[in-house]
Amino acid sequence: MGFTWSSLPKDFSGMVYSVGVLKNGNLVAADDGRLLVIPFDRIDSPEVGQEMIRLTIGESTAAAACGHRTFKPVFCRGMDILVFTDDGWNHSSCVRNLGPLLSRNGGKTFDWIVYDLPCADGPYGIDFRNDRIIIGNRGIHQLDLK
Repeated sequence: MGFTWSSLPKDFSGMVYSVGVLKNGNLVAADDGRLLVIPFDRIDSPEVGQEMIRLTIGESTAAAACGHRTFKPVFCRGMDILVFTDDGWNHSSCVRNLGPLLSRNGGKTFDWIVYDLPCADGPYGIDFRNDRIIIGNRGIHQLDLK
């Protein structure tokens, strides 16, 4: 049909596990150990600048032993980013995910929003609108941010 896919020339560290897009076009991507926010005007640039790395995981022996490897899924709505920690391709049965992290400012800062969530495992479904997060995860749970 005349269309051609092309790969982004980014210097990702290993696999890319999840991506999302903010309303300003910035790309949010999770690779091995990092959550990146890549400005729209730099998507075609091959280098990943230090300023693009917003969160890291799995840098210590303890974190690696616990299987914490990446962030997924990445869920974006507007300038909000919701991510969970994950074991990536490792799929260890002993991993205990740390629960959701939330940024309300395009990835400048993140806060843990685990609170009393009954299960911190990665979600089976997410919806986030009107300051309400709904997560499908061994039941359906909601968090009202108002």
